[in-house]
Amino acid sequence: MPSLVGALAPQSVLRTATLQGNHHSGYHGVIVPFDLHQEPAMRETFDAWITPIMIGALMLFMCFIILDLARRSKAGRFGTLMMFVVLGAGMLGYVFKVVITWWLEQQGI
Repeated sequence: MPSLVGALAPQSVLRTATLQGNHHSGYHGVIVPFDLHQEPAMRETFDAWITPIMIGALMLFMCFIILDLARRSKAGRFGTLMMFVVLGAGMLGYVFKVVITWWLEQQGI
C-alpha cells in the first residue's frame, strides 16, 4: 500500500527508510523523504527554519483575508481598523508570546 508521502513527494527525493534494530515500530520499509532516525539534525534544522516561515506566511495570509473582508463589506477606515484590531488580536497575542519568550531567554530567566 503506497504511503501519502510517496504520493505527494517527487520520486527523486524519496528513498526507502530502513530502521536498523527497531523492526517492531511499524515503519520498516515505509517510503519517507528522509530517515528521521538516521538524520535527526536535518529534521531539527528543517523544523527550526520552516515553522517560523510558515507561521509568518499564515499570518500574512490572514491579514490579506481581513483586508479583503473589510473592502467587500465597505467598512471604511475606522471599520477596517476595528476589524484588524478584533480579528488580528489572536495573531498579535502570538507575536507578543514570541517576543516575551525571546526576551526571557535573553535575560536567563
